[in-house]
Amino acid sequence: MARRRCSKTKALKGHAKSRSFQRYDGVTLSNRDLRAIVHKIQTRDGEFVEKKSNRVTEWKISYNETLWRVRYDKTRGVIITFLPVDS
Repeated sequence: MARRRCSKTKALKGHAKSRSFQRYDGVTLSNRDLRAIVHKIQTRDGEFVEKKSNRVTEWKISYNETLWRVRYDKTRGVIITFLPVDS
């Protein structure tokens, strides 16, 4: 039986979770955490850094006493990746 492929949104969420673990000292984020960060972006409760394309923007968000640099896909309403804070 063929393996079912996951959607682009699920793939992006998985990528974001693995990058947060890799770049923020082993911090694991749940789906609830990702939704809370997305909500902060959608309510503009963060610092807009720059627009990367028509659908992707970069933000600095403070969540759980940590400053996060994220790339957000507004079309899908999902975080694409976490970037290192110092770059």
